[in-house]
Amino acid sequence: MTENMTITVWRSGLSVPDIVGPVYSANRIAYRGEVVTLTPEQIEETRDRSGATWLDLSEAEQIARWGHVKFKLGDHSAGVKFLGEDDSTIQFRRRENAVLAAQKIADAGERKAAFAKINELYGPGDSGQRTLRQY
Repeated sequence: MTENMTITVWRSGLSVPDIVGPVYSANRIAYRGEVVTLTPEQIEETRDRSGATWLDLSEAEQIARWGHVKFKLGDHSAGVKFLGEDDSTIQFRRRENAVLAAQKIADAGERKAAFAKINELYGPGDSGQRTLRQY
């Protein structure tokens, strides 16, 4: 690969190659809304032993693998809200508030559009499967 690749981080916590040296490489954590341009050397650092890289995953493949979209190819930072504030509690509460508001919409078509917008902005809903016991 001879070109740089630009991605927009869609969910904080994505580990991206930062420093690539002859003997080692170092990663860093990227945050929601951050636009990262990866050099060919950094892209090579993302490859596993079979030569595959997570940068080739489509949004559907990311959801299947991680349960949410972690990045989008290109610069999509213009429409990103909550820059760096996407910890799971904040996102969960914002999504739930949006769902409650959408449930109050009487018109079925408008309600369906509101839910589609919620899924686009926040991703799919929480499965609800969790352990309630605190350790």
